[in-house]
Amino acid sequence: MPAQSVASVRTYPSPCPVEEQCAILRNAWPRLNPDGAMRFMRDRYPDLKRQLPGWVEGPFLIPHPGIYHAGHLDMLGEILSKLAAVDGLGAQIACKGSTMERFRENPLLTEAWRKLLVQQQGSCIIVVFAQFGQFHCGEAVPQVLHGLSWTNFGREVPLGPCEVGSMLLTNSGRLASDDTLRIDCPGASVSPLGGIALSQTPTFSSWDGSIIFDVCIGTASEDSGSATAFVFSA
Repeated sequence: MPAQSVASVRTYPSPCPVEEQCAILRNAWPRLNPDGAMRFMRDRYPDLKRQLPGWVEGPFLIPHPGIYHAGHLDMLGEILSKLAAVDGLGAQIACKGSTMERFRENPLLTEAWRKLLVQQQGSCIIVVFAQFGQFHCGEAVPQVLHGLSWTNFGREVPLGPCEVGSMLLTNSGRLASDDTLRIDCPGASVSPLGGIALSQTPTFSSWDGSIIFDVCIGTASEDSGSATAFVFSA
């Protein structure tokens, strides 16, 4: 049986300030109104911060799903096109070895979005408390999904490529070099070669100055970590 976790020392930079993330999102989607997110950060974040588990890196801003065209494939395609257009990033998005029509979202992530949109109702930009992979560095995706954590205030949920891609858009330094951690997206799965089984995980990595979007089988690797978020119960 393959190892479920291995030691890893891969790291990446700290998150960008919320104000900088907001400016990047508004540059990509000028119609986004930041008032709801900024109000949430001002009124709710100081209290919520004390209830967050230690693995959370900080708040990340993600556009409301309603700004995209209908369907996850359109959402993902739009986010990838925004990433590819970032000045100086040199992004060359590639997805090899999968049929994206088989893209499926984990039910935990679907339920998490339902809660987030209720908790932050009316906001065009959603505040998500997340980590980019360091917490699960070196762990296989099945182990990550099996061991998602809980607290009295909420639970850990897996993030998919739409969420991680948006986080990369506002924090492109995460994949600034080939030595940074590859980011697996356990909140979604795709089947290889158009098959029925959902056995591969979307992933973002860096190679020669480019961000690469691809799929992997999610085995334990010192080069990778799974992105997750903490969602409050109420």
